[in-house]
Amino acid sequence: MQCIPGDLAVVVNDHEYPGNNGALLRVLKSAKPEFGNTPYDWLCEPLSTFHFSKTIKPGMPCVILYRDVELKPLRDGDGQDETLSWLTTPESLQPA
Repeated sequence: MQCIPGDLAVVVNDHEYPGNNGALLRVLKSAKPEFGNTPYDWLCEPLSTFHFSKTIKPGMPCVILYRDVELKPLRDGDGQDETLSWLTTPESLQPA
């Protein structure tokens, strides 16, 4: 995962709605599996105008869903990769 809750991020890989690439948002929290038909990673607050089946403008009382691979977090530095804190080693790679 690239993003963490609280990150400001830019949309970079929205192939379904390419007009949203370059739009800004704030990552709020992990999305639960029941949101939508696609396995989204994040609930986000729009900070730019987004165009889906309807237009969503900043300040509207709504959240939008995005996959982690569609976002690039905006940070001063790369930060620490926290993947190893939650990812387990596959059994095939563990020493015998």
